[in-house]
Amino acid sequence: MKTDILITPALLAKVDAPANLKAWATPIIGDGMPLLELLPRFDRADWLLWLIPRVCHAIPAIVYVRIAVVVAESVIGIYEAQYPDDIRPRKAIDAAKAYAAHPTTSNGDAAANAAYGAIDAADMTDAGLEAADSADAATAAAYAAYAAGYAAEDAAYGAYAATRAAETAYATACVAARLAAYVTNPDSHASLRAAVQLIQEAL
Repeated sequence: MKTDILITPALLAKVDAPANLKAWATPIIGDGMPLLELLPRFDRADWLLWLIPRVCHAIPAIVYVRIAVVVAESVIGIYEAQYPDDIRPRKAIDAAKAYAAHPTTSNGDAAANAAYGAIDAADMTDAGLEAADSADAATAAAYAAYAAGYAAEDAAYGAYAATRAAETAYATACVAARLAAYVTNPDSHASLRAAVQLIQEAL
């Protein structure tokens, strides 16, 4: 049986949802709406990935890795169009995909190594999410690839793996959302729908 949770204005307030998420959700949910019914209505992956781990703890870490991969794949073409000979961000996504398919320690190590190759390509540090606010769409896309690989590393190691992987998947989605402000990306809707489907299947 699928797990379901009633999403209410009171619950959004309890988890301290961002103002823009509450403004979007409140007229949709009314007094309350089951999560499974709300899922297909999301129109931003970052809002989806902010809310889900705060209201539902049943999603395994591997699902967040798969979502991070889907979102990163939706924007990596922006980087590759500008730097067609630099395969480091793509390698990070491929390594994360390999971990998602076969979550072994060695695949987790490979994803971590590839992730740091992607961050070198983006020429920024782990704290460089703010770079996605700039007009450098290629740099932001490379960061998304890094985050996908890093989500796999988060899922592979240590306590709170699901929480950490969820946070990194959310970071990937934030980059994609910010890119949408200044780059036309026909793949963004498909990646959101794929993310929703992965969560639906996990509940």
